[in-house]
Amino acid sequence: MRGLRPPFAAPRVFVSPLTRARQTAEIVAAPHEVPVVADAGLREIDVGSWSGLTRAELQKRFPNGDRPDGETREQHRERVHAAVERIARANLGRRILIVTHGGTMRALRGQVSDGAQHPIANCGVIELHFRDDRLTAPIG
Repeated sequence: MRGLRPPFAAPRVFVSPLTRARQTAEIVAAPHEVPVVADAGLREIDVGSWSGLTRAELQKRFPNGDRPDGETREQHRERVHAAVERIARANLGRRILIVTHGGTMRALRGQVSDGAQHPIANCGVIELHFRDDRLTAPIG
């Protein structure tokens, strides 16, 4: 996959339990024979009543664009950040791969970067480091 360079030295792959992310993780991990570990903290944002609706259905049911339930962006960011830091602390000194969703990746990138948060393409890759007990952008 684009963005993953050999050698693939991650002893395990962590993944959102949602199907599309899990399928991608299994495809990436299989040739390297590394385990795939699901972690609910890596899920995409919970959009509550919006879940499964098309844009047209959303506009019809919620014409003012308000979401009555689910997670806020801040709650999602805090959940994801806590999950990734927990995973990183449990794997200090090891390279790990996390397979998750675009919104989750944007939330993580936003934690370490002040730059604009552009959409991330399907199967996009971002690199983060865990230094001094916190997530950081790569140096250099």
